[in-house]
Parts: sequence; C-alpha cells; structure tokens
Amino acid sequence: MAREYSDSEPPLGFLAVEVDIHRPPGDPFNQSTWPFPLIREKVTGTSESQIVTNGNYDDAFIDRFVQAGLRLAERGAVGIITSCGFLAAAQTR
Repeated sequence: MAREYSDSEPPLGFLAVEVDIHRPPGDPFNQSTWPFPLIREKVTGTSESQIVTNGNYDDAFIDRFVQAGLRLAERGAVGIITSCGFLAAAQTR
C-alpha cells in the first residue's frame, strides 16, 4: 500500500473501536480536531462490549488492533494513537 502523505507533514494514525457515534470537532477521531493530517481506521470486528470488560483481551482481539496499526504505518502514519484508555491493559502485548 502506498503512503498517502508527504514527509513534510507526516500524519498521525488513529485506531478506534468499531462504533457508529457522532464525532464532532474536538473529538479525537474527527480530522478537524488536529492541526496536522490524521489517518483514521476503525478496527473491524471490535465493539464496546469487547473493550469494556473485566476479563483479559483474547489474542484475536489484540491481533485486529495490531493489524490495523500496521496498515496505518504502511499508509505513512508516524505514530499511532487511540482515545480509549481501556486499551492500556493490552499495552504490554
């Protein structure tokens, strides 16, 4: 996959759980919130109920985020973020 942005203004990648909610300006998933390019990706096959849990995340769930992050990097993202603090539990994986 080809890079989508130039080196003079590299984009940040943003991963989000696959939910359909309004993302107004100021929301981190809204491009207009940021003063630089943003590449966004909803992680297919994820849901709020999977992420807000008392249990551990299964490997398939983590793998979907890893694969989505790799796709963002291939598209030129120089860093990858999310706005979901629940994913901190998976940081070591």
